[in-house]
Amino acid sequence: MISASFNCGNDALRTLSIRREISVKPESAQAGNARTSSRVMAEGRKPHRRALGIMWLSKLMYERMCTATWIHDQEGYQLLFNRDEKLTRKQAAPPRLAVRNGVRFLAPADGDFGGTWIAVNEFGVSACLLNGANMTGVTSRGLLLLDSITERSAAAVCERVCGLDLSPFAPFTVVAFEPGRPAALVQWNGAKTTFVPYGDSYMPLTSSSFDPWRVRRERRDEFCRLLTSRGHLDADLLFEYHRSHGPARGPYSPCMHRADAETMSFSWIRVTPSGASFFYNPAAPCKITEPLADARGSELRI
Repeated sequence: MISASFNCGNDALRTLSIRREISVKPESAQAGNARTSSRVMAEGRKPHRRALGIMWLSKLMYERMCTATWIHDQEGYQLLFNRDEKLTRKQAAPPRLAVRNGVRFLAPADGDFGGTWIAVNEFGVSACLLNGANMTGVTSRGLLLLDSITERSAAAVCERVCGLDLSPFAPFTVVAFEPGRPAALVQWNGAKTTFVPYGDSYMPLTSSSFDPWRVRRERRDEFCRLLTSRGHLDADLLFEYHRSHGPARGPYSPCMHRADAETMSFSWIRVTPSGASFFYNPAAPCKITEPLADARGSELRI
């Protein structure tokens, strides 16, 4: 059993974790790219860039801040995600059922570039994407999930991402999930790809282009405060965390608010043996005023 480790200053809340990272060398990535290209051609599909529907952008750089948490349970897993954006960004389209390469999946769509940041497919595999450092890129990172969400396992999602030519993309982290397995991560720093097959100890994951180190510290501290107060980890605590304005309502709180940016949406994916559900709130989770059970009446299922 793999469980997460949280350095919250309380020994009773610390549990064993395994963190193993594998750096993908450039020659390995090139070999993966060659295998991917061969597979694409063998299947009679067009080369990678057209298959991805890549949009070539003019030295794209914009602020995006996100927070992801998750929990494994006896039924499957749950993934919660705050998407923080500049107020100047176009509103995203809510999740809808789509089909790619014969695989059904649920995903919202970015209003500016058409990609996505979170998705779940009919096999119970889901993935989310957090942007990395403020570096320029010529391709929207949100298109990566559309290309990889058709896989049947979290490891296959990561393998597919690692096999792509990532040089057009600014840094990012992709986290993939499946029932009964720990989260798997792929991190691209603009020069090197790192695969983390046991990634649960990275939770909560936060990315921010605004004072990133303090944002990560403050949000981690808030998570530890809530966990220490409650004494155990469950989905209700994660939801409370995503709604939290600790330590104070502003740029450092998980539910983020600034004059020029804020948490623009909240996603909650649940995967059980009976299928997957996707609850989506097109605003900050602190603005959910009706009982959550009633709000979930609008969630999509696959």
